[in-house]
Amino acid sequence: MFGRSRKGRKGATGMEFGIMVGLVAVVAVAATATVGGKVREIFGGTGNAVDLSMNGMLPPGGSLNLASGVATSAPPVINTTSLTAAAQGGSYSMQLSATATPAGDPIAWSVSGGALPAGLTMSSGGAITGIPTVSGTFPVTVTAMDTVAAMSAAQAYSLSVGAAPTITTTSIAQCYQSSACSATLAGTSSPAGDGVTWSVTSGTLPSGLSVSGAGALSGTTASYGTFPFTVTATDNVTGAKASQALSLVVAQPTVLTCSGSAVTQDNVARKCTFGFSGANQTISVTQGAPTFTIKAWGAGGGGGGTGGTATGTGIALSHGGGGGQLVATYAMGGTGSLTVKIGGGGQGSMSESGFTPAQGGWNGGGTGGSDGGSPHASSGAGGGSTEIWNGATRLLAVGAGGGGGSQGGTGSGSQPDEGGGAGNAGTTYASSTTGSGAAGNQVTYAGQNSSNVTSYWNAGGGGGGWLGGGAGSPNASGGQGGGGGTSGVVAGNGVTLVESNYPSSSSLMTVPMGSAGSDYANSAGQGGRGCSYSCSSSTNAAAMMGNPGYMVVYWQ
Repeated sequence: MFGRSRKGRKGATGMEFGIMVGLVAVVAVAATATVGGKVREIFGGTGNAVDLSMNGMLPPGGSLNLASGVATSAPPVINTTSLTAAAQGGSYSMQLSATATPAGDPIAWSVSGGALPAGLTMSSGGAITGIPTVSGTFPVTVTAMDTVAAMSAAQAYSLSVGAAPTITTTSIAQCYQSSACSATLAGTSSPAGDGVTWSVTSGTLPSGLSVSGAGALSGTTASYGTFPFTVTATDNVTGAKASQALSLVVAQPTVLTCSGSAVTQDNVARKCTFGFSGANQTISVTQGAPTFTIKAWGAGGGGGGTGGTATGTGIALSHGGGGGQLVATYAMGGTGSLTVKIGGGGQGSMSESGFTPAQGGWNGGGTGGSDGGSPHASSGAGGGSTEIWNGATRLLAVGAGGGGGSQGGTGSGSQPDEGGGAGNAGTTYASSTTGSGAAGNQVTYAGQNSSNVTSYWNAGGGGGGWLGGGAGSPNASGGQGGGGGTSGVVAGNGVTLVESNYPSSSSLMTVPMGSAGSDYANSAGQGGRGCSYSCSSSTNAAAMMGNPGYMVVYWQ
């Protein structure tokens, strides 16, 4: 039959003959059990391809190779129907799968819609890899292309990326060589209930220190120096990761000695306390580079006296001024020695008739004004400055209170009395003064207080450091000597002033402030009490003398 068909009908054209051959092929293929039957025998192995898409036996665009009897050039079939979830900061890898027709044709993959999250890429071989740097849900469409038949198939996906933990620890406190070191790393997973596990992922902690999975840094090391490292918090459920670069400083422990006749040293609390000694005291650092926290009080001025025999109710006491206060920090940066000077309190009025000037406190306190003549009293003296020096450089100074001014008696023989001595803060700061640091000005007040009182002569209080002293102030009830002036503080040359306080003019004593209060002791810096005309300055010398300064130095 086929032989006769191949000869053709007499008079048939070439086009008609071709159509007949095509129809015979369709019939032959339809009669076979599979598309891949050996129809080659029918057409003598010519290898010509016949389009069979019309009969539904091949996918659209499919064709049959008559030489091999095998269907070919069908679009690929993508086998991967979904993508596994990713985690921000975590490594991700997934291989897409597709089947070519016939098997063996190479397939090239590409992203044809949407986008992969930042940090992930897809290779032409269908491998999605990388570390996502963002979180969220990302729709993406990929295409598989049969590179032989130039036929493709597409698949839409939705890739979920879990959020990375949040790390809140950004620094670690300094540790010390051969001492226990501890810190706790802090971070939160998202969602919070997942929890995190910690690890050191780059850099190296010094030998003897480690970080646990719970985020506890602990141990003791014989090393010292600066150790940069990076920690990573991993979400216990999603595997999302976050990292934080940190730096641990392990310092050599400070070894120092505080010396002086009024010094106590506590190596457990790491502090030295300096009282008044009337001489220089020292801090000698032989190992380490300590940072000091300094709490200091200035000395008080001496109280002024009242002369004569006046009995008026307007007679007022002339107290010495109080010393200043400060809290400051100073990073020494290495070994060396510091000099500590604790100012002495100013003397009060020495006597009602001895005319002996009151002596200023140690380290520069001003001398009190002398008596103008019996029955008058001398004024109080200023206190000395409290300071720290590094060699020839003054690091800080806490001013002392000025001495209280004296107060004149009554009668025609009365003389103006003297101002109190200036509290000292060091002549280095003279350019910053406004008439301060000098004895208080003499002032007069003429007023009637009672029938036997004709006038009072009053002297101002001494200047308090470089911030100015109080002058004598008259009042309607009678005259009075001015109280000692206020003091001040100065910090420089690497010293950072944290807080400071200055007692007001004519203040009797200093008041502990802020963080310094817990170390306030011995009524440091109180001004001396004034002495009325009826008191004996010799008997009350201790009460009239300003209290010396005081200092507490912590190190770390």
